[in-house]
Amino acid sequence: MKTYSYSILLTIFLLLSFSTHAVAQFTGGGQEEREERQAERSTANQTSLFDGEFIIKGGWANPAGMYGTLPSPNNSFTDMLSGESGFGAESGFTIGAYGMSSLGHAVNNIGGGSLRAELGLVYGLHYSQTTPNWGNISEIYTNASTPFHLVDFKIGPVLAISPVQNLVVDLFYNPMFSLGVPPEIDAQMDDFSQRFYVEEELAYGLRHGLGFNLRYSALLFSVETTFGDLNVEYTEHVSGGGSSGIFDYDTPINTSITMVTFGIIL
Repeated sequence: MKTYSYSILLTIFLLLSFSTHAVAQFTGGGQEEREERQAERSTANQTSLFDGEFIIKGGWANPAGMYGTLPSPNNSFTDMLSGESGFGAESGFTIGAYGMSSLGHAVNNIGGGSLRAELGLVYGLHYSQTTPNWGNISEIYTNASTPFHLVDFKIGPVLAISPVQNLVVDLFYNPMFSLGVPPEIDAQMDDFSQRFYVEEELAYGLRHGLGFNLRYSALLFSVETTFGDLNVEYTEHVSGGGSSGIFDYDTPINTSITMVTFGIIL
């Protein structure tokens, strides 16, 4: 009888041990495994979305607004330079280098899921080059002899959102201090020859940038629109028709450019 009782107790013990192991396997592991997974999640959540981000990128600079609109033969050169009419800039290229750092305000596991967000700072500079082309409008206009060189120094806030691991969407706004060298412009109007060129003064001004990045692992795709005025000093040389003269212009030029770029995160 005792042997029979011992057999029953041993059977019950084995069944309990097996069921406990099965439940642990079914639920994804025991207490130790759950703690390990929680620790891994906690470590991932504490990692900044801007951790050591340095970006080099390049692509297309596409003039927009009046800066990219062709002027009319009825417009004066003053209209073109002041932004009252089109400036006729064509697409060019842009390159840049940027850094991003956290402001220490990470929000993890939004809604209890894997969505994460973090506020940071983006800073750096980019160079863009575009050239006005008035050659297809009328015989009185000729192409600019040099491109418009523009350098933007930028710093501003950025919001990073990560819906899944390795994928980050950045939304940013950047105030920018801009320096530029406007193009030399040669033109012919009837029997008058006109030439605009920049003296030693650089164009300068405060501009703005709005855009987004898509970051996946070490790759980046970005679209950014920059806009704002640059103060430009032009000197006009006029000759022909029995008269000649030199005239100075001090005018703002609106240089709106949309940049589409690809980059590498180092």
